[in-house]
Amino acid sequence: MEQFDSAAKTYDRDFSCSKTGRLQRNLIQLQLSRLLDSGGELEILELNCGTGEDALWLANKGHQVWATDISDEMLAATSRKVAQIDAIRVKKVDLKNLGELDSERKYDMVFSNFGGLNCLNAYEFERFFNEVGVLIKPDGHLVLVVMSRFCLWETLYFSIKLRPLQALRRLRGFALAQVSGEQLATWYYSVRMLRKMAKKSFVLKKSKAIGCFGPPSYLESFFVQRPKFFAWLERIEMRRADLSWQAHFADHIYLEFKAK
Repeated sequence: MEQFDSAAKTYDRDFSCSKTGRLQRNLIQLQLSRLLDSGGELEILELNCGTGEDALWLANKGHQVWATDISDEMLAATSRKVAQIDAIRVKKVDLKNLGELDSERKYDMVFSNFGGLNCLNAYEFERFFNEVGVLIKPDGHLVLVVMSRFCLWETLYFSIKLRPLQALRRLRGFALAQVSGEQLATWYYSVRMLRKMAKKSFVLKKSKAIGCFGPPSYLESFFVQRPKFFAWLERIEMRRADLSWQAHFADHIYLEFKAK
């Protein structure tokens, strides 16, 4: 997609290397470590890998990773980062056409981070669950990090700025979101909605908040000027990471499914 090709140029600067981006990625890696450290080497299919940050982390944990994305520029950025790492293979894959992948190859885990799946409408998301179920080994895992249907920080921020349409945009279920300056059609989902969509192929085992106390990335400039405030919020976020109820108010939701 052209939007992601353009966003790839500044994605690491705008998000991966930002205070807010690092905090959210640390929270996700905390949850993933609890899942991954219980077994040996896994074969992992990563969907919408972006610039390869998660693929690198997974490979350093001792796993084999297929890093995939629809964006040629994102894949180019990933390829540059992982050029010397044999455990990572890079491939172009469209989330809307997972049926094109080799159904004979089965993965221990399929992973998608930071809202790439929010580009799917409800019909496409339900089809995604059906198609990805064919790619996962029995008792394998599907781990998704998606933007939630309600973000308390976002609602408070835009309400204070007297911008009610933006404050409630997620509750409407659809909005044009900004990704590194590019507008992207985005759909928002709750835990309940995704559990219902997935129920034919998966059982939801865990849902956790990613960014309940920590702010969304578009507030980075505000918090860079207030490091002590951000450090305080970061401590609260890390200490409260295991409270499931926070997922209803967070920027992103970590969802851990197990294949039936």
